[in-house]
Amino acid sequence: MNSIKDPILFYDGVCNLCDKSVRFILKHEKKQSLFFAHLESENGRNLRENFKITENFDGILFLEKDKLYGKSEAVLRLALYLKAPYSFLPFFFWIPLFIRDGIYDLIARKRYHWFGKNDCIVLDKKILDRFI
Repeated sequence: MNSIKDPILFYDGVCNLCDKSVRFILKHEKKQSLFFAHLESENGRNLRENFKITENFDGILFLEKDKLYGKSEAVLRLALYLKAPYSFLPFFFWIPLFIRDGIYDLIARKRYHWFGKNDCIVLDKKILDRFI
């Protein structure tokens, strides 16, 4: 994974909620420093293999400085790259992980039912190089 630039958000490539979240991040990030990859992509498969992430893992992964974060921890770390007020979300690190991840897991289980699936995200050519 060292040849890949980071920080990278690995997300479910067919999830409408994930698609909307990526679009939100692109609109609200402080600098254009984030990269994105589908968990289903070659880079996603390599990440899962390198970090021994099981195929049934259901959530986002955030790679930052060769350290991998998942679920609610990934969301809160990712928020540090966003403009205010979203950059204040890491305040919620004080909530115990089992509660944060419990809420995250509930949303993850219901996301297809609530938000549906898509086949692909249509990207602006200006940001294509940030999707690896």
